[in-house]
Parts: sequence; C-alpha cells; structure tokens
Amino acid sequence: MSGGEPELTLLGGEPTVKDCAVCGEKFSCGAPGAGCWCEELKVASEVLRDLRARYADCLCRRCLSAAALQFAEKRSKPFPPGATAR
Repeated sequence: MSGGEPELTLLGGEPTVKDCAVCGEKFSCGAPGAGCWCEELKVASEVLRDLRARYADCLCRRCLSAAALQFAEKRSKPFPPGATAR
C-alpha cells in the first residue's frame, strides 16, 4: 500500500503503473481516462465499499477478482439446517 493519495491519470493519458494495495504487484491502471480493465469485472457494491474503506488505492486484477469471488461464494452458500437468514 502506498499510504498516500491514490494516483490520478489524466483524461486521455497513458495508463498509470500502480502497486496493488493488497499484494504489491505492479499493474496498469487506465482510470479515469478511456477506462480501466477493472470496469470489466463484476464486483458487488458491498465489496467495493469494503475495499475502499480498507485500502487507499487500487487492487490488481488477481486481488480484485479474488475479493469479488470470495464475496459471491459467501452469498451463495446455503444456510445450515434450522438456521434463518437475518
């Protein structure tokens, strides 16, 4: 994690190279210019809120995909017999 403010990319500019806030891997960020690969991923709004609260900057494709998948798997697990949803 950089610990500072997220890096900004100028509109129409080249992608910014960032370090993933989770694993530290370098990756290319195209936001807010022409768009970024992260816009292609389906990430629940609850996951995005949690990630924004926990990290100061972007995540790489692998870490963002893992966070989205983990949330989806949690939501798809059936309740144990006799349990009720709250």
